[in-house]
Amino acid sequence: MIKKWLSTLTGVSLSFALFISGMPASQAHPGRTDANGGHTCRTNCEKWGLEYGEYHYHNGKSSTNSSSASSSSSNNNVGAKANSKKSEKVKVIKPAPIAIGLYVDKEKIALKSSAVLYDGQLMLPLTEMLQILKVSYKVIDGKVFIEGHEGQLGVPVKQGSKRMTKAGEEVLLHTPIIQYEGRVMVPLQLLRMAAEHSFEYKKAEKALYIALS
Repeated sequence: MIKKWLSTLTGVSLSFALFISGMPASQAHPGRTDANGGHTCRTNCEKWGLEYGEYHYHNGKSSTNSSSASSSSSNNNVGAKANSKKSEKVKVIKPAPIAIGLYVDKEKIALKSSAVLYDGQLMLPLTEMLQILKVSYKVIDGKVFIEGHEGQLGVPVKQGSKRMTKAGEEVLLHTPIIQYEGRVMVPLQLLRMAAEHSFEYKKAEKALYIALS
């Protein structure tokens, strides 16, 4: 009877030993798990391939170290993109003087102030052109008021302004007003509203032809 009992006990012990040896290292070491199925290694950690204080799971989940590494990598990528955006340079457009031939009713007229190219557009000195076109104007509180053929024009002289008024209504210029060497420079779009004349700019010839009505 005793021999039979000992034989049974030996078989159970052997089965348990085989079960333990077949478990993964992260699951076989001692220690209770928490509600999440994991815990922190504090005893013989190197034996199980862990570091002291490392939190890990026994239910197949990844350790917190892996999550932290992934999060850190993601944060680094975001930071790199932000730095890349900061390094992008803002495009600065500078006016370039250009010598053009100005013809009014086929008569060549010399400009006292140089015309300029700004963002690919021809810009002309406002007050000098108004005088050549014989258009009345006055300056009040930093604005030039022009007696245009379609109503009074209100033109701000502020650098970079695109908004002006025509007969009390707001108008948006395609190219902003700029200042160059103390002169207010405007695009042909504005001059066409100021005077009922024909304006033709021939880029290849660098010549502006104006036919008075």
